[in-house]
Amino acid sequence: QAQLYVAAIDGNSTRKLTSITGALADPGWSPDGKTIVFLFTENAPRANPLMPMAAETGLIAEKVYEQRLAVLDVASSKLQQISPPDMYVYEYDWSPDSKSFALLSAHGAGDANWYVAQLYTMNANGGQLTPIHKPQLQIAEPRWSPDGKSIAFIEGLMSDEGVIGGDIFIVPANGG
Repeated sequence: QAQLYVAAIDGNSTRKLTSITGALADPGWSPDGKTIVFLFTENAPRANPLMPMAAETGLIAEKVYEQRLAVLDVASSKLQQISPPDMYVYEYDWSPDSKSFALLSAHGAGDANWYVAQLYTMNANGGQLTPIHKPQLQIAEPRWSPDGKSIAFIEGLMSDEGVIGGDIFIVPANGG
């Protein structure tokens, strides 16, 4: 089980930050350096969509494991999942002021909905997602502008998850 640690740059001290069960991916520091955010799938039966699922036995019931955005306060090691439980978050980026996120997200199972994911923003404290762009094609790699007024992303016909292609677009951070 992968966990998050923080280490001194000189390598003399290391501190374990998490004791979680599930898949975690793409950790990143907040611009203000106080928190770490990562994608987290609680109790996930596999580490990523490219790994095989375990065969279902007994009473078969569909269980959707949503990958959510989790924020970890480095000082206290307090962990909080902040994105809505019914949304699968594929990618994210911090706003330059550490107060918001840009998210690529979709309802339902993550394996099936990359192609219909939309661009949203969300307050860094969590809550509802605000839709800011419904793409015509597949999108990836949301990135805030340094001034926090715009979000850039790639949109294209062949932007498969992990194999990105297309054109670069910019949308105002409040949509439009």
